[in-house]
Amino acid sequence: MLGGLALVVMLAGLLLGGRAALAALLLSVLGGGILLLFEQSGLLRPVLARLGSARVFLVIHVPHLVFCGLVISQFVRRNQSVLAQARAATAAEAEARQQVEATSRARAAFLANVSHELRTPLSVILGGADLLVRSPSSGDADRHLGAIQRSAQSLERLVDDILDTRAIEVGVMAIEAKPLSLEEVLEAVVERHQTEAEALGLSLTVRIDPNCCQPLVGDRDRLVQVLSNLVSNAGKYTDKGSVAVAVVGRLDQQSMRLEISVVDSGPGMAAEFLDVMFEPFTRTASAVELRGTGMGLGLSITKGLVEAMGGSIAVQSTLGSGSTLSVHLLLPLAEQPVAVAVAGSSAGQAAGTGQAASVLVVDDAAMVRDVFAAMLERLGCHVSQAANGEEAVELCAGTAFELVLMDLQMPTMDGFEAAAAIRASDHRSAVPIVALSADCTDETHELCRAAGIDELVRKPVGLDVIRRILQSYAPAAGGGEGAAE
Repeated sequence: MLGGLALVVMLAGLLLGGRAALAALLLSVLGGGILLLFEQSGLLRPVLARLGSARVFLVIHVPHLVFCGLVISQFVRRNQSVLAQARAATAAEAEARQQVEATSRARAAFLANVSHELRTPLSVILGGADLLVRSPSSGDADRHLGAIQRSAQSLERLVDDILDTRAIEVGVMAIEAKPLSLEEVLEAVVERHQTEAEALGLSLTVRIDPNCCQPLVGDRDRLVQVLSNLVSNAGKYTDKGSVAVAVVGRLDQQSMRLEISVVDSGPGMAAEFLDVMFEPFTRTASAVELRGTGMGLGLSITKGLVEAMGGSIAVQSTLGSGSTLSVHLLLPLAEQPVAVAVAGSSAGQAAGTGQAASVLVVDDAAMVRDVFAAMLERLGCHVSQAANGEEAVELCAGTAFELVLMDLQMPTMDGFEAAAAIRASDHRSAVPIVALSADCTDETHELCRAAGIDELVRKPVGLDVIRRILQSYAPAAGGGEGAAE
């Protein structure tokens, strides 16, 4: 039995290819042959007779056992080599993962910096144009200012589309979860596109299921962006007729399952285009012929935003029968009602006092501070300015502001540090702080929350956005402009 086991182990050793194992096998075979020769010839018979059965163990099985030890040693060495290779592969994988994460962080930082550098001057252009358009001037000046404003808005949309496309690609698209009103979202979409639709000879209609009128939780601005992209896209493909937005929903436990459809009466789309319409830079020939504008990014961004919100988007279209794009979302029900602005009250009045609200504007760019200050003063506020976070902390220590508008990327002390320092103070810790920044990634939102910042608003911002901020954080705010109008 021992000889059979040794034979199996020896064969395994041969398969492993160990030179020492092969030598032990040859030694065992040679020993057995010598023993057989001595027994047959009678040589050393007396010695072998005295050894008895031990002669077989000494001459044959000892080499077998030596061989088994060598095979086991060879096996252990090979296993150690495999384990070493596995450890090296694990270390290489960990290093590769760290490099991917570092690359992702570098891309996000680059995107944030580019966004800041592009949107900061846009804030000045759009804010200044917004103020001038609302000021008394001659007819020619109004026309030129209107052209400047529309061009700046087109540039803003282009910059937003390019940056949003990149943010979706690298996975840094930020989605907020705050109470919202679908009615207000639809009103914002109609307000944005009604004039354009009328100019194109199209009717823009909205219908909402009464079930969907209760407060929900989601990203209000991104939802407005999604619906605006769909309405704008429908207008590009429609030369006459209508664009209709319909919202239906049903309760699903503590959430609302929504279907938001945008239906146009355009020429429809061919089946082969439906397979690629959500790819970046895709436009049909009919859209180019009708409007000739756009980069073909709107639908790809829309799809990315909808998926980032946990939803899906579908399209139905037949040549000659128009198109329907449907967004499906599941949004939680809000526990509290959405605050609604009261029209007619002065946006910049402090609560219950009838006096101008005191607002601190913090930004390292003097032109941005001046434009924001002018918009706030237009809305009836008293404005102070700070060029960095350190100045902001000093001013807050000595002045009771009703609101702080804070840039985030600043020298000396950035907005995060300044907000944390204000929150840590004894007397001004409750003042509302709203960050105005071009960087609105998930990481930035987390940093804002950690620093005690109440809200993060993406630059550029116009007069309407400033008014909305005042309405949200000055309790008596409502949207009217001050006497300077």
